[in-house]
Amino acid sequence: MFRNDFLRTYRRIVIFGGMGIVLILIIFLGIVPLIDYLNRPAYVDILIAPVEAKIMIDGKEYRNATYELEPGEYKAEISREGYKSKEINFIVNHGETIKLYTYLDPEDGDFSDYEEKKNVDSLKALLRMNGYNEEGEEIEDGFSMIDEDKTANDFINKVTIAKEMPIYMSVCGKPAKRTNCNSISVNYDYDYRCDGNRLCLIIRSRERALSEVTLDEVKKGVESLGRKFSEYKYVYDQNVNM
Repeated sequence: MFRNDFLRTYRRIVIFGGMGIVLILIIFLGIVPLIDYLNRPAYVDILIAPVEAKIMIDGKEYRNATYELEPGEYKAEISREGYKSKEINFIVNHGETIKLYTYLDPEDGDFSDYEEKKNVDSLKALLRMNGYNEEGEEIEDGFSMIDEDKTANDFINKVTIAKEMPIYMSVCGKPAKRTNCNSISVNYDYDYRCDGNRLCLIIRSRERALSEVTLDEVKKGVESLGRKFSEYKYVYDQNVNM
């Protein structure tokens, strides 16, 4: 009888001991990943155009950069004189990087201020968040943002003509014989002769003055790219070496 009691007690010890070990393993295996998760920092990557915009997140001012935040809910308030303000609520979790990418719409709806040379950084930011680099080439992280405002799409399509530049063409006095030909190049860049030193088409050829024939060829070249020539300002430079 004593032996039976001993065996029963031993079995209970083994069973409950085993259960205890299993429970400890479960707790340990659960706590370690949890601790690792809770130790992972949270970040917000901020990219706002115009770059001079005032960015307030929960009452604290930020600039275009990447910041570490405590995980939780936040409200961003973005403003700039002459632009429509925005408020964006977002949540950032442990181990996560939130991309707070957005731009402000001009109050008058005219995005052409982004074309001014003094706003070149704002234009680069606007292009980047819409999926282009400053050369107008598509990049992978476009529209990877909280606020997918696409109001500027028409403007973006206009300024990304840079990726198709320069255009080269020629105008010949006798096209069939290819004689008396004039070479033409078209670039899209900043020029002080464009209003406010804005981006504009820069046309070059050997002609002393831009002729209607050359201008018509340039118009055809731009519109062959699916662009409206009337949307662009242009300047002319003579280049006798072309």
